[in-house]
Amino acid sequence: MSFLHVHHALETDLKSSLKLVLVVMAEMADLDSGECWPTYETIGRRSSTRRRQAMVNVNKLIELGYIAKAGKKPCQNGEVNVYRMTFGGVQSTARVQPTAPHGVQPTAPRTINKPSDINKGAKRCPEDFQPSAEQIAKLSAKHPTLNLSEELDAMKDHEFKTARKDWAACFRTWCRNAEKYQRGNANGKANKSTFESITENLRGDSSESGQSDPRVVASY
Repeated sequence: MSFLHVHHALETDLKSSLKLVLVVMAEMADLDSGECWPTYETIGRRSSTRRRQAMVNVNKLIELGYIAKAGKKPCQNGEVNVYRMTFGGVQSTARVQPTAPHGVQPTAPRTINKPSDINKGAKRCPEDFQPSAEQIAKLSAKHPTLNLSEELDAMKDHEFKTARKDWAACFRTWCRNAEKYQRGNANGKANKSTFESITENLRGDSSESGQSDPRVVASY
């Protein structure tokens, strides 16, 4: 799944039915090529529409330039269409680099935890953890002022006191506390962004004043 493609899909100015289909396809798109090959049945099931409506929505997205057909791929029942995420006409076989919300540029991948850490539990969020498209959509609607990409990076940089397993729940709580923290900053520290303030806390600047990061005060 490409977290960046999903974010880019969520930033589009589309009506809800089309945006949901675009998010579903973006979640399945390959990060490097931007390509995916879901069937209409899969798109319909994941977007809660019938196959016929899924086909209509896909064709509309092609017409608007958000996706493009990139050939066909053999499957168990014959062939299936291959689509490339274009987001307005940028059709390329090279890596697609969607713009993260609020203009944040994608950062280079880091390697801290192994993929197996997701099931074992760890004090640091595994680098390969990515929220589902459904969770991203819900968090974007619930916390419109947050930069989810930046908050996810901040959570991955943080070391929790106890090991965690349910990182989706952890991210949900992190975002909820981040919004409260952001509102607090707006009232008392309007000259600092949420990310700048929390970076100070993670470095230990807040230890002198006895403050702690409110985004991690929760039990999962």
